[in-house]
Amino acid sequence: MTLKIVVVIISSLGVLGTLVPGLPGTPLILLGAIIYGWITGWNLIGWQLVVGLIILSGLAELSERFFSVIGAKYFGGSKYGILGAVGGLILAPFILGPLGVVIGPLIGAILVEIATGQELKKAIKIGLGTIIGQLGGSTISFFISLVMISWLLMIIF
Repeated sequence: MTLKIVVVIISSLGVLGTLVPGLPGTPLILLGAIIYGWITGWNLIGWQLVVGLIILSGLAELSERFFSVIGAKYFGGSKYGILGAVGGLILAPFILGPLGVVIGPLIGAILVEIATGQELKKAIKIGLGTIIGQLGGSTISFFISLVMISWLLMIIF
């Protein structure tokens, strides 16, 4: 029973991680499943669950990145502004830590749009579009995490 409680805690932190930038989200749910499977000799946890959770985790992570780009594009971002948002998403966490995940795309999109001749007001609008898109992606990631944890808990309980 203690193992199940540990897995529930790890997986619940994974769900929370989809809402808090910088914390691992769905990979923690996957980790909980792998830990449980490994310790119990893979009696309840099979390859189908692990592969399914890997796919769902990948979709959740991609949705956050994808919708950030879509948000920038929807608000009028150029391909360079979108590349700036992606660059900010990749680089800013190394400089700003978890906060960089949120403001990196915003700063990246704004800086590149201004550098390519966009007005400041429009560049800020595009940058905010990346944040709105990222929130949409995080919402999808959260719901995917609920599917993942439900699937895992149905199997181990």
